[in-house]
Amino acid sequence: MATLEIEITPPLKEKLELYCRLHDVYSALLTEKQNNCFSLYYLEDLSMSEIGEIIGITPQGVADQLKRSTKLLQGYEKKLGFLERQNNLAEKAGELAKMVDKLLGNSPYDANLLKLKDLIGELCDGI
Repeated sequence: MATLEIEITPPLKEKLELYCRLHDVYSALLTEKQNNCFSLYYLEDLSMSEIGEIIGITPQGVADQLKRSTKLLQGYEKKLGFLERQNNLAEKAGELAKMVDKLLGNSPYDANLLKLKDLIGELCDGI
């Protein structure tokens, strides 16, 4: 029996990635039920029927929770902007890392530049 592979179109894939990143940042602001539905649907890839059986609500109830959750996550980002700031910091840290690498090319043993490179790496890991 052949398996059916579904290709996720780039806009849908980007939307899923955005939802997951928003959830990483703002999940503490959702209710337990909203978090459970979101995680089981978007992260565990379960169907709404399967989630409904696990949580004890109807598939329509799951759909409502997902709709509410994604709307809330988008609203939190619109008001608070943490994800956008995180993206900006990551971009600037990447630019700094490139500049330090360029400077290290001229003097590969400069202790201050090596320390700066380490600090930028730590900053990137924390973003």
